[in-house]
Amino acid sequence: GGGGPDGPDGGGGGGGPDFFGDANLEADICHEYDVDQNRSFASTIILAIVSSLMNNVIKTFARELSWFERAHSYSDMEMAISSKLVVTLVTNMVILPLLLSAKVGVLKWVPFLFEGDHRDFNRTWYEDFCNRFSQVAMVNSIMFPATSILPAVVWRVKRAVLGRYSKTQQQLNDVYKPPAYQLSERSAVYTAAIVYSLMFSSGIPLVYVYLIFMSLGFMVADRLMLLRYSQIPPRYTGKICALVLHAVPVAVLLHFLIAVYVFGERDLSSYTMDGTESGKWRHHGRKYIEDEQADVGARLNRYNGFVPFMGFIIVSVMTIVLYSVLFILHRRKKRRGHDDETMEGCPPAAEAIAAGSVCGLQSYSITAHPDYLQVFPKDAPFSRGL
Repeated sequence: GGGGPDGPDGGGGGGGPDFFGDANLEADICHEYDVDQNRSFASTIILAIVSSLMNNVIKTFARELSWFERAHSYSDMEMAISSKLVVTLVTNMVILPLLLSAKVGVLKWVPFLFEGDHRDFNRTWYEDFCNRFSQVAMVNSIMFPATSILPAVVWRVKRAVLGRYSKTQQQLNDVYKPPAYQLSERSAVYTAAIVYSLMFSSGIPLVYVYLIFMSLGFMVADRLMLLRYSQIPPRYTGKICALVLHAVPVAVLLHFLIAVYVFGERDLSSYTMDGTESGKWRHHGRKYIEDEQADVGARLNRYNGFVPFMGFIIVSVMTIVLYSVLFILHRRKKRRGHDDETMEGCPPAAEAIAAGSVCGLQSYSITAHPDYLQVFPKDAPFSRGL
């Protein structure tokens, strides 16, 4: 063995190839890795774009399907659209990707789900899932504000092209009629962004930046649409705003629950309550020491996981107290005759009666008016909701 190219002084030892002396060998070994990396990068970009396009398609379907519900007021219809969009967008962006990427042995019998590559919030989960989710959130922060002004662009183009060819005043009025301001779509998109940003902000803090960027984009887009390029919106009730407000406590609670698993992961350095050690290793070279997926106690035993769990407890108690007070106040209002289900732009019936705006009627319902009792009986099926 002494002085040949494969000996101790030649960089080898068993007749194998000289890696450092063969430039082609290095290129062959790295070529497959480079190809895989390029394909992964391209697929990630395609996934982000397709996901954003699907979110916009979902918006269209939610609006079309809500028309079949035949809501009794415009606010009810907008509320139906907004609630459908929130659930669908969160499911499409958060729940399905999370379930598809998770690897849970006890749930592997569920078709198409829980057969992924990640059994915990570890390094590979950050490199794979968080990277793709972050890119989708970044594209959404640009796409959603940009597509919100798309109706104005289409309207201006349509007006410039078809305006000169209008033969009647009705056709000209239709061409020059600006698009409607869609509050339901904006509130739903923004509510979904708040929910998924708060949920994963413990593991992906960059989503806060995307949420701020989306907020600024919607602020600019809505100023343009409301002041220049849309119809004057109707006087909505507070139902859509209530949907946004009620979604925030749920998102905060989910944030703390996910933070327990993210920060309580065994590989993160943390003090423990019982003085044991964190970290993953092989026990005598055989069994790999790690936490079971359902072992919540192991994560709460570490201060990294216990602190967000206490945040979950505190927010849960505060939420229960708040909604209990709101429920009591709502029941008290009903006993006093106050009606919160007002029409768009109309005050509660008690205030209208006190101001002399109505002639002593106790409700805006047409079935409560004495002149319409014969036409709309209260017990008739077609009188429901009137």
